[in-house]
Amino acid sequence: MALTLIVLISKSARAAGPWYVAPGGSDSNSCLVPAAPCATINGAIGKASSDDTIYVATGTYTNTSGTEVVLIDKSITLSGGWDATFTIQSGVSTIDGEAARGGIAVGTTVGSGVTTIIERFVVQNGSLYGGGGIYNWSTLTLNNSMVSDNAGSGIYNNGTLILNNSVVSANVGSGIYNGVDFTGNLTLNNSTISGNSGGDGGIFNKTGSVTLNNSAITGNDNHGLSNHDLMVINNSTVSSNAGGEGGGIYNWGGAIITLNNSTVSSNRASYGGGIYNRGTLLLIDSTITGNTGNSEGGGISNKNGTVTLNNSTVSGNTSQFFGSIGGGGIFNYGGILTLNNSTISGNSGESFGSGGISNYLGTVTLQNSILAGNTSAGTGPDCNGVISSSGYNLIGSTAVCTFNATTGDLLDVNAKLFPSLVGLPGYHPLLPGSPAINAGNPGGCTDNLGNPLNTDQRGIARVGRCDIGAYEYDPAYDPLTYVFLPLISKPRPGIQGLVTLNGDPIVGVSLELRFFDGSSWSTLAITTTGADGYYTFLNTPGLDAGQKYYVRYLNDLGTGGRLWVWATRELTSYSAGSAVIIGDFDIADIALVSPTNGATVALPYTFQWTPRPATLLDTYEFDLYDPTDGDPYFYTAPPLGYVGSYTLNGLPAGFSSGVQYGWEIWVYSPDGGYGISYETRSVMFSNTGFGMVPPQSILLKPTQLVEDSPEK
Repeated sequence: MALTLIVLISKSARAAGPWYVAPGGSDSNSCLVPAAPCATINGAIGKASSDDTIYVATGTYTNTSGTEVVLIDKSITLSGGWDATFTIQSGVSTIDGEAARGGIAVGTTVGSGVTTIIERFVVQNGSLYGGGGIYNWSTLTLNNSMVSDNAGSGIYNNGTLILNNSVVSANVGSGIYNGVDFTGNLTLNNSTISGNSGGDGGIFNKTGSVTLNNSAITGNDNHGLSNHDLMVINNSTVSSNAGGEGGGIYNWGGAIITLNNSTVSSNRASYGGGIYNRGTLLLIDSTITGNTGNSEGGGISNKNGTVTLNNSTVSGNTSQFFGSIGGGGIFNYGGILTLNNSTISGNSGESFGSGGISNYLGTVTLQNSILAGNTSAGTGPDCNGVISSSGYNLIGSTAVCTFNATTGDLLDVNAKLFPSLVGLPGYHPLLPGSPAINAGNPGGCTDNLGNPLNTDQRGIARVGRCDIGAYEYDPAYDPLTYVFLPLISKPRPGIQGLVTLNGDPIVGVSLELRFFDGSSWSTLAITTTGADGYYTFLNTPGLDAGQKYYVRYLNDLGTGGRLWVWATRELTSYSAGSAVIIGDFDIADIALVSPTNGATVALPYTFQWTPRPATLLDTYEFDLYDPTDGDPYFYTAPPLGYVGSYTLNGLPAGFSSGVQYGWEIWVYSPDGGYGISYETRSVMFSNTGFGMVPPQSILLKPTQLVEDSPEK
């Protein structure tokens, strides 16, 4: 009984949270009420018990001693972004290492047993070998936060790390190191790793597992992803990264990567522009497109590894050749390459080697696959080397390569593929009359292990005798019925497209067909989207010289979660009765994160927003202007890519400190459409920053933005 009393007294000696932290507080306060907050996060952690919550007001938090600004040595939740009264959580709190120390350390050793949740924080300017931004030894969940501009990597993870709706950007020494010293487990959900450099670029996985869900790896230097162990990529994009070997992904010997319904695009490297593989690589329902290999393997370079493609597409990749043997789509050197119901088309070898697949001292086996429509300046367009068949393939040209044909193979024929990619991940639809239709294995399409492939790359059921390639032709699900109608036999005339909200078709959205007669804009017609999200403007007159059309969505009713405006690309020529897809677009809003509306900030400052998770090919633009007349007007040109932040180091020419300006985010789609965030926030600058930003074009937006942009 005495022991029980001692325990009760001991527990009552420490007050229960929650705890409060704010600039101007004091660690000698109780920190138990908003009116008496701590000054430092460490001060509140020292008072807290395990599993307590600490609420942190907006502001910048630093430290003058120690190796990090914040040391978390117990299980807590850090909830940032609160206003001064702790009643509204609309901003972010900033932990700034001031280039003198790291940002946050979670736990002190592996297995510390610390479980931490951090939400609505920016961790910036940390400097620490290993993990300048965050060093995690335990279990950490990071929600709606940003880790940026740190040295020694953004995050160093030797425990379990989960990122939800977060951004890791512009760090030096890699964005995230996972499992370098001990096993790490990393999961990204709706998050972005962008613009990191040095080290191994975006994410370096040495020992442990990495899982990406609905996330983007973009604009990193020295690989987007570098994997030594286990990695799974689901519904994600790896784009616009660069490296010597594997611009998008480098998969090392013994490592395993699986891509599901994902896209690797617009990456560049000397070897393997999209992917450089020495381990085991499996692509399922995925696309490799628009990558460049300066030497071998524009899309994929497989060096003594194992690569399997199921229901996948390799298209639009280029091998530029500087002293090697090409492979615009795939280069296989001493490895094992297997294609099952996949399509390799539209790739190019600009000098020597095949545009499609080049095989050198390795094994390449195709079944139920299309290898056609590739080009090469120096040798066979579709293949080079020895290619084996497990039956039922379509090869556009067997010139130069040795193709060991077997049952059901169609050689030197026109595949009749639609020439451009459609959808995301992209695929080449079969045109009506394609010899690939109903030409697959009559016993059913399978992978190389005999497992049935009952759906195509899109997830559409394979009907009857399956088709060859990644796409199953079914008139009921043919995108060309709605897209590029002039190419099919039963065109549906009009100007048309598809509207989605967070990736899902949306009914009842009102749209205007805007018309420029050569001197002014007006609304020619109004329509609404149908139950399937599609819209059509029927009986539209043709355009004369100097006239234009575009389609506008305007959120003038202030519907929550939607953009203020979306404008499609302009049509400058149109013939009455023709069918034209003017634009498919998503109207989900861009949520502004920081600074809060009306804030005064000191430069340099990182403006933040949340990238739209359903449209990973978006590219964003930061706009700052005088809200009274739009002069001066600054915007980032070219757009920034799929990112969630922009650091303004100094005021642009024409701007002054102490003046209220407006800022908002613009978004651009690959087809030339654009949208504007619903919210515009006001901001004032307390200083001019690190020198003036060089002048940029003032009010030189696309024509309709100047002449036809509605005011908020």
